[in-house]
Amino acid sequence: MILRWFRRRRSEAPPRAVSAAAPRTVEPLPAVPRDERGLPDVRAVANHYGVPTELVDSLVASARPCFRLERGGEGSSRLGGAPDLPPGAAWPEYEGLPLTFFAQLRLDELPALDGQPALAGGMLQFFWDERYHEPTDVEGWCRVVHHTDASTPLEPRATPPGTRAEVEGWPRDGEYVEVPVRAVPWLSLDPALLEGIEDDSTFDAIAETLSVVNSGHRLLGYANPIQGPP
Repeated sequence: MILRWFRRRRSEAPPRAVSAAAPRTVEPLPAVPRDERGLPDVRAVANHYGVPTELVDSLVASARPCFRLERGGEGSSRLGGAPDLPPGAAWPEYEGLPLTFFAQLRLDELPALDGQPALAGGMLQFFWDERYHEPTDVEGWCRVVHHTDASTPLEPRATPPGTRAEVEGWPRDGEYVEVPVRAVPWLSLDPALLEGIEDDSTFDAIAETLSVVNSGHRLLGYANPIQGPP
């Protein structure tokens, strides 16, 4: 998705001269190279895709610590399925319809990040309304819920039927396939580094580097814009 946004941004830019040379092809990396900390080796990725030397340092300097969500784990963090809610707690709604649940992360299951302790405890949950929304729409169609009281146990809550109702003629997914996940320390790079790049081969090299390091679901770091700033 990030490359789709890149292409859109490029199509909106003023026309520029294109080299007549044959396009450069680079074999994709079989795996993300890691540094001595076990984090993505940004310099190695950038060099593999041919990022000019003077720009590699900018990519390395932009790196922010984050968590990457990978399949597996034995805790209660997951993508999809149904959430764990306090007894009696209302399911988040927007304009009278239940929101679709898409992820929850148990914060005390997170490992140390960049040598610092994990985030504060509790459960972080994400809900959204699957309809398309404009920035001017009434707030509340995307909801982040933080359950902090450890004395109140959370319990599985079945997805309400209303999440599957048709909205504006389109059926909603209602409930996504459940995928248990674990958070691992990772890095994220700034997509804004593509702005102002005029040379096609340089643009593609940076875009490939960003795509490799920023791939997957992440917590913290930079957002991956698709059609404009989040």
